[in-house]
Amino acid sequence: MLLLTQIVAAVGQHDNAKRTENMMNARRQKAREGKAVAKPPTGYVRMPDGSWAMDPDAAVRAALAAAFRIFAEERSLVRTVKRMRAEGIKIPRRGAP
Repeated sequence: MLLLTQIVAAVGQHDNAKRTENMMNARRQKAREGKAVAKPPTGYVRMPDGSWAMDPDAAVRAALAAAFRIFAEERSLVRTVKRMRAEGIKIPRRGAP
């Protein structure tokens, strides 16, 4: 019985490794084709073809532009966050799915 359990465990481990390898190969292939393989970052939306594009919402674009502008001036993430809070600029976030 112990030998059978060990054989089943070994086969299962091999199957999991192959499944993981196949998923990674699929992600790499999508990346080679220029398609996104992850969720888009804040400020971007996923297009029907799988690519990313800037969010069409002007408020989102303005907030992100402000964040990058302030960071370029402050050169510190902590100071950037403090200044954005002081100026009332909020970074948009996606709602729960």
